[in-house]
Amino acid sequence: MQYLLLLILCPVLSLAAPQVRPDSNVLAASGSLDGVPLNQIPAKPAVAAVVAAAIPRDGWTVTCDSSQAGNDCSNALDGSADTFWLSDSVASLPQSIVVDMKTTHIVGNITLLPRQDGSSNGNIGQHQIFLSEDGTNWGSPVAIGTYFDRSQLQTTIFTPGSARYVKITSLSEAGNRGSFMSIAEVNVYDASDLPPSPATAGSWGLTVDFPLVPVSAAIEWSSGRLLVWSSFSWNDFNGPKGHQTVTSSYDPTTQLGLSMDAQGRIVAAGGNSDRGTSVYDSTADDWVDGGDLIIPRGYQSQATLSDGRLFTIGASWSGGSSSDTPKNGEIYDSGSNTWSPLPDCPVTPMLTSDPEGTSLISRFEAAN
Repeated sequence: MQYLLLLILCPVLSLAAPQVRPDSNVLAASGSLDGVPLNQIPAKPAVAAVVAAAIPRDGWTVTCDSSQAGNDCSNALDGSADTFWLSDSVASLPQSIVVDMKTTHIVGNITLLPRQDGSSNGNIGQHQIFLSEDGTNWGSPVAIGTYFDRSQLQTTIFTPGSARYVKITSLSEAGNRGSFMSIAEVNVYDASDLPPSPATAGSWGLTVDFPLVPVSAAIEWSSGRLLVWSSFSWNDFNGPKGHQTVTSSYDPTTQLGLSMDAQGRIVAAGGNSDRGTSVYDSTADDWVDGGDLIIPRGYQSQATLSDGRLFTIGASWSGGSSSDTPKNGEIYDSGSNTWSPLPDCPVTPMLTSDPEGTSLISRFEAAN
C-alpha cells in the first residue's frame, strides 16, 4: 500500500504518536495484477447474477437411492413447490439424488427448495455436492457443509466446473428427526462467464456451507475445530439483548470484539448484548458468562496483551454512539473474568474526521 495509517492508542501501552488522517489519494491509487492494470481487468458477474442464471430443465431426468409412494424423486424437477421427493423412511442415510442435465454445462451453484407442506421431515443437514461428466466418476465433492433446518431456499455456490450430472448427498437430517431426505425442487446454475481456471493458475478447494451467517470465527485449540457464530439468530443480529449467539463448528480432519486469552479460551465481548462477555468452554461445547464490559460496545478492536490480559477500545453502533458514550479503553483479567476501565486511554485521538455513515468503501464506489 502507498499509505499506512498507524493508530497508537494510549499511554498505558507505553506508546505515543501523532494522529494521522487518511489521505483521500489512497482511493485513487493505481495498481496492476500480473502486469495488467486493475482498471482493465473485466469485472466478474455479481453473485445475484450468477444465482439468477438457472439452466432450463427441459428433458432433464433424475434418479435417487429410494423414495416413498407418491413422493418420487421426479417431483424435484416438476416445477411445483407443492410436490416433493421423500426418501424411504426405512432406508438409512446417506441418501443421494442425481440430476442428469443431458448435456454438459459449466456450473457454479445449485439451489434446493425444501418441502413446503408444513413438515420439516427430511430437511437436509450435513451434505455433499458432486459433479460428474459421465455419471460414474464423481471424484471429490465440490461443496460440503450443513444446511440450517428451515423451509427457505438453500443455495450452494462452488468453484465452477464442467458437468452433465449433479449429485446431492445427505449425510444427516437437519433436525435429527429420522434417516430420510426430501427436496421439493432442484435447480442448477450456469457459470459459463466464470470458466474453470487453468491448472497452472492454481485452484480453490471445496466450498463449505455453514448453517448460519458466520460473523466471527476462531480456531478452538484443544480440538482443532473451526468455531463460527452469528448473533442473536442464525442470519439476523436484531433481537432482544442478552447472552445468546447461534454457534456452529467445522472439523477440517457477531459483531463483537474477539480474542484468545493466555489460557487458549475464546473470549467474545460486546455486540448485540452491548456489555456481555462470553467465554467458549470447549469441554462443555458451550458459551459461559465472562462478566460485563464497563462500556457497552460492538465492532470494537480487541487484542491479547503479552501478560495475558485482553485490551479493547473503540466501537461502532452497539451501546450508543461514541459521541454519547465514548468507547474508551478497558482491560480484561481472564483469571477473575472482570473488566477494568483505563482512564488514561481515551478513544478520541484515534477517531477520524470521516463523515458519519460514510465509509472508505462507499467513497471509493462514488469516485468510480
